[in-house]
Amino acid sequence: MRLLVFFLLIVGWSLNAQSDSLKQKEEKDSIRVIIPKKAAIYSTILPGMGQVYVRKYWYIKVPIIYAGFIGMGLAIDYNHSRFITYRNEYRNRINNPDFVSIGELSVLSDSSIKSRRDEFRRYRDLNYMLCAAWYGFNILEATVSAHLSQFDVGDDLTLNIRPYQSFNFDRSINNGIQVKLTF
Repeated sequence: MRLLVFFLLIVGWSLNAQSDSLKQKEEKDSIRVIIPKKAAIYSTILPGMGQVYVRKYWYIKVPIIYAGFIGMGLAIDYNHSRFITYRNEYRNRINNPDFVSIGELSVLSDSSIKSRRDEFRRYRDLNYMLCAAWYGFNILEATVSAHLSQFDVGDDLTLNIRPYQSFNFDRSINNGIQVKLTF
């Protein structure tokens, strides 16, 4: 009998402790302050980590970020490998006049090989720049998302747009629109 009472007391105490911890967690989440600079730093360290910090990953933001990096990485790899192939072919043709090409490159002229080499190098470099821009976009998106998560969108938010007309001392008239945002 004592064991049963002891068991019931322990179970009741643990359930009460769990409900208290859930209440504390809800209160902590409701007053959680999100710092945009921290989100930017997290996204700089690891892409997508800032979105997770802001809790605005939507189950698709982070995968889109990584899919973009993977896609650009594959494009960089493809263009770099083609650039190396055409560069080596062009070097062999210029340095060895007796060099005989084998395969699909044998039907191309030297100027065609050179232009394709330059084209693949340009595409590779462009993909590097796009990857850097994607990285910057990741940081920017996390920062903006952190800023907007703290934005008040309560019922007392109003936007008044009114036309106005002002008269100057030199008898000229200024027309325009007055925009007023009140919180």
